[in-house]
Amino acid sequence: MALENSVGPELRQTALGVAAVLHNQLGQYALGQYYAERLLDQEPTPRNRCAGHQLQVEALWGLGSWVKDDATVDAAIADCDAQHEAIASNLLRGDLARHWAAQGQAKRAIDLLE
Repeated sequence: MALENSVGPELRQTALGVAAVLHNQLGQYALGQYYAERLLDQEPTPRNRCAGHQLQVEALWGLGSWVKDDATVDAAIADCDAQHEAIASNLLRGDLARHWAAQGQAKRAIDLLE
């Protein structure tokens, strides 16, 4: 039986998130991105939506890419803050700071992290 048919939506979302984490940690960012996007396509719970955005941004960074604009990451941080998901919020801040530092905006990156 396929995953989609054998478990409820929240467990399915969690499984997709775990797959994204695992692949990102192994440096398989294309697969991490795939699973993060699948998670986000599921109309996830607020907590899983936060995780999905964090994992998507992390995967894009690992692929040497970036979201369309910084506002996308700002919105993800705000969403994670609203869910009281401090770890995901701060991981997103770290990715945004790395992006800014790579763009020559070290002061901006430092200010974000302080």
